[in-house]
Amino acid sequence: SVVDTLTAAVRDESSPLPHAENALHLPIAMHHGALDQSVRVEHSRRMAVRLQDLGYDVQYTEYPEVDHDVWTQAYADGRMFAWFDSYRRDPAPAKVVHVTANPRRYGRSYWVRIEALQTPHALGRITAEAHSGNRVTVRTDNVRQLSLQLDTPLLDPQRQVTIVVDGATCYTGMAPAGGWLPLQLESGDCTVRPDDATEVGPPYAGLWGALLDYHVIVYGTRGSQDVTDRYQAFAERITRTPRQLRLQLRTLADTTVTDALQTHANLVLIGTPETNTILADLAADLPIHWEDGRPAIGTLRAGDGEVLMVTYPHPRFPDRRLLVLTAGATEAIEQIRFVPRGAPEIVILGADGTIRVTGTFTRDWQVVKLP
Repeated sequence: SVVDTLTAAVRDESSPLPHAENALHLPIAMHHGALDQSVRVEHSRRMAVRLQDLGYDVQYTEYPEVDHDVWTQAYADGRMFAWFDSYRRDPAPAKVVHVTANPRRYGRSYWVRIEALQTPHALGRITAEAHSGNRVTVRTDNVRQLSLQLDTPLLDPQRQVTIVVDGATCYTGMAPAGGWLPLQLESGDCTVRPDDATEVGPPYAGLWGALLDYHVIVYGTRGSQDVTDRYQAFAERITRTPRQLRLQLRTLADTTVTDALQTHANLVLIGTPETNTILADLAADLPIHWEDGRPAIGTLRAGDGEVLMVTYPHPRFPDRRLLVLTAGATEAIEQIRFVPRGAPEIVILGADGTIRVTGTFTRDWQVVKLP
């Protein structure tokens, strides 16, 4: 079922293995210490085997007595630079393979773009090849919208180009102005779509998608002084990083967040509309609602002592994202120790801090509960 597909994809989304095919034109040198306690060596071993099975150019070196600081050996005597110097990048390969579950962030490879998927979170896949005679063939899996760049050295700009998608001719004509040809796949049919018909659906990067770009932590100040102080202490705690990282993450009161900041930063909003000014301002445009003080989204409801985590585009600055951490009680939020890595767009943490419910959005923004 669609839900089963979503569940499997969410579990595997943090693994690079399903994306190994993207390294078709990328020579890879992998170095890993067998004693690494930060990233298990099994990850590199599996990836090396996968790349070798694909017939790709991969060099894997494992150091039996080395922990995480493998770079000392990898760069010794400048050998890594010598390895780099032996390769030259092809800016326009005739064959492109691209796999992604997150088209918004990782949609493009060379002259091919995946822009929307048929099924969210499941991997979309394209194999595109430019042939002699100004002909391009494309094979797709779980792709709803794509674009092809036709003004490349692979094609003659003075001649018509023929595009064949999944075995059927989709387009014959000159390269469009700007070079990119946008295509729509629906029920087995391929058509050229208007430039303004690109879907703006869920970004499908899970909760961590809001944290991968520049973001600030925003605590509410609308409640009592005690609640404000507790939210501030929580925000400052979750922004602490190990001293060796030397990072300073920003923590701000809701009343200090400007429109200018919101245009270029994702916001992690802590609290409820009653305690956070920004949540109060945006509440009518968010899919979250609060029933008897407890947060809910769709049919998913957080109970007593539980926390709802949701990531959603900023209603006023859609290129930016929100991550909302909300609960009926301040002490529930104070129990959060981390944002679950690899989790989908909607998570309810139980009173014991474990994940009780997960969910995501369909491409038309309906809430789907994951089993």
